[in-house]
Amino acid sequence: MYKFYFSIAVLLLLCCNSEVHNSELHLLFKKKQYQSLESENNDPNSSLYYFYKAVFSNVTNKPRESNQYLDSLQLEENQIPDSLSYEIVKLRNDNYIKLFDYQNAYSTATELTSKYRSFIKSEDVDDEANAAKIWKTLKAQKPQKVHQFNRTSIPVTRDLAQLPNVEIESNGKKMNFVFDTGAGISSIQESVAIELEMIFMDDLGIKVKGFNGIDNDIKIALAKELIINGILIENVPFLVFKNEALTFANGAYKINGIIGFPIAKELGTIEIFSDKLVVSKGVEYKSELRKNLFVESLHPIILMNYQQKTLPFILDTGAQQSQFSKQFYETFKTTFRNAKSENRKLESAGGSREYKAIVLGNIILKLDNKDVKFNNVEVDIENDHILGKEFYGNIGQDLLKNYESVTISFEHNYLLLKN
Repeated sequence: MYKFYFSIAVLLLLCCNSEVHNSELHLLFKKKQYQSLESENNDPNSSLYYFYKAVFSNVTNKPRESNQYLDSLQLEENQIPDSLSYEIVKLRNDNYIKLFDYQNAYSTATELTSKYRSFIKSEDVDDEANAAKIWKTLKAQKPQKVHQFNRTSIPVTRDLAQLPNVEIESNGKKMNFVFDTGAGISSIQESVAIELEMIFMDDLGIKVKGFNGIDNDIKIALAKELIINGILIENVPFLVFKNEALTFANGAYKINGIIGFPIAKELGTIEIFSDKLVVSKGVEYKSELRKNLFVESLHPIILMNYQQKTLPFILDTGAQQSQFSKQFYETFKTTFRNAKSENRKLESAGGSREYKAIVLGNIILKLDNKDVKFNNVEVDIENDHILGKEFYGNIGQDLLKNYESVTISFEHNYLLLKN
């Protein structure tokens, strides 16, 4: 759900004086080389200058600024091909989602699925339609709001799956929820939502795919107030799953709920330790820290290097194990001639699923100039467990647990690993 698409036809149809330059920018955009895109997009006379400025503001978690850049596009309506109009509406839709402006998120989502349906990949049509239903359900609700807080330390415990849990409080009841930056929207078991007296929205028959690709029937509920160690968050929307969808190992392990990305990104800078999260906003940016963390369509993306190539990965603090994609394997296939395929079984929301994996062994990537080792790397060759085909994998807890602390800054766009 919520992926960008772009057509090279845009660049061929627009009349401008810098077609080659724009083609280079398009390639950087397509490969998610956002810092390079911002550096190279330096010609204000280019017809797409403000579009790429809007893209960069969007992925650096500045949705309001992104919409302002889109407003500055100096293009006559009859000069804009539908492919570019689609991209503009798509970008605005993501900005409204990040701003928790559900009314405009719904209207732009409806425009995408009706007027621009032909530009949506066939495998994503149902996801986009279900996304529109989510925003329709919430369109009359106030935006989610994280109240101002000082630097705060939040205790963390580890559950049976060794995932980080934080204690939440709602309507006087306390409960442990998984803290998961990879969850596009916070989620909860139906019985837990009822126990916490959340407000259930109209049931519009929404379906959401779990990590294993299985469709789940979900409802939407709203927590009017949620408290995480003194931090007050108002009007928090949750995807409500049936109890069995978040229960595993024949009932031995269950997830009460998940604090997802829409809350995490509003916490500013998050330092993750084995036993706590330290969150703060307004931290001064240190210029020596290179931007390597971006926010696309409700998911954090980190850029890492392998064999002199900069590759985009999804950062998923709720995943036990990192998993690389078919795209990674196909790109570097000659390096892994001796890799073996094995059958795997994955339990996720909605049930279990078998899939075929290729085991690559130990791999060293670079985060800026720092070597980062991944042990027993496997590739999902069917790509069921990776958000989009353009990504090279999901980075999970096996990376984070190897360091004394990991800093994720959504206000300054960097991931920092400390031994």
